[in-house]
Amino acid sequence: MSEQDFETFLKDKYAEPDGTHHYELTQSSGKTKANGPDDYSYLIEVNSTATGAQNVSNRQFEQRLQDERRTINLLNPSYLNTFIEEFDKLVRN
Repeated sequence: MSEQDFETFLKDKYAEPDGTHHYELTQSSGKTKANGPDDYSYLIEVNSTATGAQNVSNRQFEQRLQDERRTINLLNPSYLNTFIEEFDKLVRN
């Protein structure tokens, strides 16, 4: 989605695009650090009253979703024959 389309989308979906969507906190156990700039899996959603909770705006939340959708995963070539066989079975039925 282009920046202009994204801004239009935000304005259509939210009365306050920069308003609070939810609050997050770094997990205290398990994964506690990011594996890159677009990795938020170490964060958990919490109530606003939780100690250290950080505000995530509607804009930030939607931008994360857009970034996630932008990623393309390629099939490992070693699975290609299995994929083709399974696909052919599904298409024939």
